[in-house]
Amino acid sequence: MRHFARLVGPTEHDKFIESQTLDFELRKEIKRLQEYRLAGVFTFRGARVYDCLKVHREEERLKRCMLTDLLQCLQDSTACQQWLHRQAAIDSGINPVTPILSSAGCRACC
Repeated sequence: MRHFARLVGPTEHDKFIESQTLDFELRKEIKRLQEYRLAGVFTFRGARVYDCLKVHREEERLKRCMLTDLLQCLQDSTACQQWLHRQAAIDSGINPVTPILSSAGCRACC
């Protein structure tokens, strides 16, 4: 991009950057609309309902993943303690920095 900026003036470069940003946003919106179409959603009202349900399904999936994680870690007390500490850190808003390491093969995700 710097080489391009040297070849054209500052206003042309700004226009180019804006057009690239607009292109990215339009492509993202097209993908979102295509997702609706594939899901059988044809109205904006239906799209709002679809988005709400999608968020709800993702939250439920994450809850199931946490339960699966816990059930796998119950055999190993150290892994269980690490999991509980990680969940407490997540609940308090702190990003956990220590991954779960277990001899029982506990997974970090479903």
